[in-house]
Amino acid sequence: MGTYEIEIAAVKVKVTVIDSPNLVDTYISELKSLVQSGRRLVGLDIKTINPGFFGLNSLFLLCVGTRCLVL
Repeated sequence: MGTYEIEIAAVKVKVTVIDSPNLVDTYISELKSLVQSGRRLVGLDIKTINPGFFGLNSLFLLCVGTRCLVL
């Protein structure tokens, strides 16, 4: 898990990567508060990575404005 700041097209984006189900509610609440405060641009994506030993591996990406969550 970690939080990173990256730059995309001269815009700084804060990305949080989590690997614990216990933290999902906390970060979803944070993104929800951004939507309620007026940031209406929301993105959602699921990336499937090559199947491994345990089957398909996927990443879930949820973004609000310049804030992204990766599960």
